[in-house]
Amino acid sequence: MNYWYRLMRFFFYSAVKNHPSAKYKHHLLSFASAKSVGIVYDGTSAEDVSSVEKFVESLRQKNIQVETLIYLPKEKNAIPKPNTFSGKEVGITYKPAGEIVEQFCSKKLDVLFALFHHENLPLEFVTLTSQATCRVGLYHPEKTNCFELMIKPSDKNSIEENLNQSIALLNQVKND
Repeated sequence: MNYWYRLMRFFFYSAVKNHPSAKYKHHLLSFASAKSVGIVYDGTSAEDVSSVEKFVESLRQKNIQVETLIYLPKEKNAIPKPNTFSGKEVGITYKPAGEIVEQFCSKKLDVLFALFHHENLPLEFVTLTSQATCRVGLYHPEKTNCFELMIKPSDKNSIEENLNQSIALLNQVKND
């Protein structure tokens, strides 16, 4: 890693550490008891967007409130859309700004699915500062502080398979 990137990461994690939601207590939660779900993901793949939209619809049919936040990193000049933020709203330290991100982070959610395979600091910021009771993400050895439950990504890197695996594991959690 070069010097500037390490410096930006330092300021990024300082912003996360000093965020008001940093004191929020997270814990594992059974999916059966979830009434609200959040999903954050990189929306550059049309296949991923389609898979998430199908998943959202299936949850809404079960009367689960669903909030999504889509990150479009390459669209620096993107026109703001509902539940979407772009590279234009991300600062030099990779901290996202804007009303859409702030509203999403301030919502109390039972489960938050963070669906990004590689390091994605803007989505990591959303995950770390969210007020979700249980945060679920894909396994990465350096990101264990981000999640209460981490799953091994499927070989195909299919969001649909990763979501199904996450729900299967969350259904095994016993909350007393």
